[in-house]
Amino acid sequence: MTWPQHRPRGASGRGGHGPPLGIVGRGPGWGLLSCSAAPLVLVGGWTLAARRQPPGYDAVRDTISALAARDATDRWLMTAALAGVGACHVATAWVLRPAARTGRVLLAAGGGATVAVALFPLPSAGGQSRAHSVAATLAFGALTLWPAAAAVSTIGPDGGGLGAAAAPPRRGDGDRGHGRPAGLVRS
Repeated sequence: MTWPQHRPRGASGRGGHGPPLGIVGRGPGWGLLSCSAAPLVLVGGWTLAARRQPPGYDAVRDTISALAARDATDRWLMTAALAGVGACHVATAWVLRPAARTGRVLLAAGGGATVAVALFPLPSAGGQSRAHSVAATLAFGALTLWPAAAAVSTIGPDGGGLGAAAAPPRRGDGDRGHGRPAGLVRS
């Protein structure tokens, strides 16, 4: 989807041209592919790996790390899925330019830590590994925090940025936003 390139004069600080309300236009197509593939790769790998396990495996009780443990049946399925999901997160962070840098760094770090989870498997389904635990903790923390950190974008000198849509309405704004309520237009 592309945004119309005309806005009221002064709405963007760039001569009235650009996407509305600080929303960026079209990015690289592979960015949409990477962010869409991450959950599909994770759920697909998890499902396939769980189906290949012997009858003692319980998807409710056991972790996905157990599916990639050294003694798991066809552990390569979950290992590949974890590495693929991590790579998708890193690629998405690279292309997600409108998000705040801190959020993008956390997303990339979470992706890298997810790859590390794949590289440091558990020794057995019930076993422990310090490297695996550290990588999983870092991945979980970074992937939990990145959306909040990405939403707090800095507003540039032209007034653009992700926070511009929350500007309070000003007296006299009226309907200069061509149908948008007052307060959703920068002037």
